[in-house]
Amino acid sequence: MRHKLVLKIICSSIAVCMSALMGRSYGSDVPSRNTSLIEQSVPADVKTIIAPDITEFYTTLSGTHFSYRCYAPYIAKSKQAAVEVCEIAPVELKLSGWPETEVIHLISGSVLITELGGQQKNYKAGDIFILPQGFKGLWQQHSPLTKVTVRHPLYWKD
Repeated sequence: MRHKLVLKIICSSIAVCMSALMGRSYGSDVPSRNTSLIEQSVPADVKTIIAPDITEFYTTLSGTHFSYRCYAPYIAKSKQAAVEVCEIAPVELKLSGWPETEVIHLISGSVLITELGGQQKNYKAGDIFILPQGFKGLWQQHSPLTKVTVRHPLYWKD
């Protein structure tokens, strides 16, 4: 029963993200007719962002600091979803209600996710997983990682 619920959530999240990426939100956008290759690395000219240690969505732990380099090779015309490639430095975060659903494909590195109930899941390069909107728990990353993410709805629009 639990597996069916998880599968339903995954399928629903992917459908919502794909719908937004295709520009189908509210019927106002025309979907792109061209395919696009998404590079699996961040261009060298993208600057490193040093994020605050505390926000309404996360708190850094264990003396780590949240820093990353990201670029969005594709943003839906509806501004409801985007594909983003990020390189993230080692960090431990207490997530307190993540504002977006992210479908994440790890290109390199690994992350240990601990849910509020204590259930732990270790994801490694090659894995695809969903970080759902509203997620609360721990993100523990002890080495650099690169991820390709489909984000929806877009909370951070820059």
